[in-house]
Amino acid sequence: MIVFVKLFGLRRFLNLRNPKFKALLDKMLEIHDRKNSDYASDDDPYSNFKFAAAYAEIPLYKVYLVIEGIKTARLHQLHKGKTPKNESMDDTYLDKATYAAIEASNLMKELEDNPNICTICNKWIEGTSIGTGDGTGQKFAHEACYRNK
Repeated sequence: MIVFVKLFGLRRFLNLRNPKFKALLDKMLEIHDRKNSDYASDDDPYSNFKFAAAYAEIPLYKVYLVIEGIKTARLHQLHKGKTPKNESMDDTYLDKATYAAIEASNLMKELEDNPNICTICNKWIEGTSIGTGDGTGQKFAHEACYRNK
């Protein structure tokens, strides 16, 4: 739970009014920590996703979209009445939510490590940019992205 608090700055999660939601977050964190040690290098928790992107020659964000698509396709089959044999529908929802949190945390890290990435389209900024300060620190966007958001 502390990781979610540190990662997303969500201090309000410490005093959740919804204990079932907190239990799901705790379970997501436990599963993530257990599985991540098998998949990623010790020095980069996102290394498995980066490897997959390089292997498939696709942008990193598409790796997450594919995984989330696979989980959504599985849920679609289960909702149509297919009986799960390996993991429950609840586990698939948890996996999908965990991948979304991993993707968001990876993006947050990339933006911290690379302040010249557009905060709207997530591509490298070359040329004109506009400050889009939100009070927590100055972020920048392509001028066209900022106008069209």
